Amino acid sequence: MAVTIKMHEGFDIDHFASKTSLAGEIANDGLNDGLNGGLNDGLNLQAQIINQIRDNAGITVSKLAALIGVSKSTIEREMSIMKDNRIKYIGSKKTGHWEVIE
Repeated sequence: MAVTIKMHEGFDIDHFASKTSLAGEIANDGLNDGLNGGLNDGLNLQAQIINQIRDNAGITVSKLAALIGVSKSTIEREMSIMKDNRIKYIGSKKTGHWEVIE
């Protein structure tokens, strides 16, 4: 099936293509900045959590959230990502402590 496209007289397809390409690049830059920023923020947050655990192995999630300035659920999410490969909890909920895996 053949498609015929009629363009308005004086329409410059090359100019249009260069503008739409530039818009796509700008959109991609914004997306990449957002993704990279989010990844870097997550890694920075994990580093802050690990530093706090090194300073106080018995620290609670609530105390971590207050010190770092994020919600408890954010701390819990990041800690669940780090469990078993960067940190581990030793002992009971009441008397246990965190250890950093080197």
